[in-house]
Amino acid sequence: MGDDLYAMQIDGQRCKGCGRCIEGCPVNAIQLQSGKAQILRRRCVDCGDCIRMCPNQARAFNADTLATLSLYPYSIALLPPSLEVFLDTECFSDEISFEDLQDVFSNMGFSEVFRVAEAAEVVGFIIEQHVLRKLCARPLFSSSCPAVLKLIRMRFPGLLKHVAPVLSPMEVAARLAKERAAEKTGLSPEKIGAFFVSPCPAKAAEARDPIMTTRSAVDRVIGVNLVYRDIITGLSRKAVVNRRNEAEGTVATGTGTGCSAGDRPLTTSMTVSGIHNVIRLLGEMEGGRFVRTDFVELLACPGGCPEGPLNSRKPFASISDLGGLIQKYRVKQRFHDHEHLLDIYRRGCFASAAPILPAPAEVADPDQSVHAGVGT
Repeated sequence: MGDDLYAMQIDGQRCKGCGRCIEGCPVNAIQLQSGKAQILRRRCVDCGDCIRMCPNQARAFNADTLATLSLYPYSIALLPPSLEVFLDTECFSDEISFEDLQDVFSNMGFSEVFRVAEAAEVVGFIIEQHVLRKLCARPLFSSSCPAVLKLIRMRFPGLLKHVAPVLSPMEVAARLAKERAAEKTGLSPEKIGAFFVSPCPAKAAEARDPIMTTRSAVDRVIGVNLVYRDIITGLSRKAVVNRRNEAEGTVATGTGTGCSAGDRPLTTSMTVSGIHNVIRLLGEMEGGRFVRTDFVELLACPGGCPEGPLNSRKPFASISDLGGLIQKYRVKQRFHDHEHLLDIYRRGCFASAAPILPAPAEVADPDQSVHAGVGT
């Protein structure tokens, strides 16, 4: 498998061989070779923890750029709920509508914007039906975090039966968006580019080498860090206009977003975030612990997607704020009525294409210690 399929890269010029990433890697996927950090590809889950740890900014995200927009006659920006939650830290929440976001992305060159929150509602309903009809192992794991899926394949293959047999919200969003764009424009799906704006590296790896399907409908993945400055600049201008409109009696309405595949009520559910916490829970389950809940949302990033390593959070915006932000931005209106969602479920739309198979991790070299060959 070529390196272009992986999301995490190491900049050999910047790497000083300090070993900090090796000490902190949750899956022991980094070793020192000739005084430089090297990624063990068949151990790495692309969680991006090393991005946070590296003091020399030697971790590079192998993502696409806005230049790839020119490859498609029609391009769609897939906006995850975490991005709208994240933008609340810039104090735009009461002044910026989703239409404003559409304008900002249009100025970047996108043809339209699609909210992944709509796909999350579909995925949440399918998961709910699996739970209520008792068609799955208990507890059922979310399939939305590709870093967690890789982790289970490599280290906990006995728990694969717990993964929800449904595509991720990112994948469902790409399929829904392309289908509608094709109907609207008359273009073939191949000429429509679906660009996911990602808070983490794992989504890019998932689009290039999908786990739940044979081929992803996501064509490109752009890191939110690449477009964040443009978003903030565009929204800053919009905020000034909206405040002027409000002063004149025209109120700019805000738009909420759904924040997880579990936005619909399940019998019992829990969320475990942070890859170290996820590993601990999976290890306990593998050891025989019974988790008394129907559904568990497993997220590699501490605090979930708004804390993705590609997000540039303000230093004073803490993880403890996220619960309130997510609740604030939950969907105020439904995208689909119950009968439509039930029809999607009965037709088996968006079910995973094949069972997830184990992928044994590469064996690390025990002689490559943290301090072996450390540079100065």
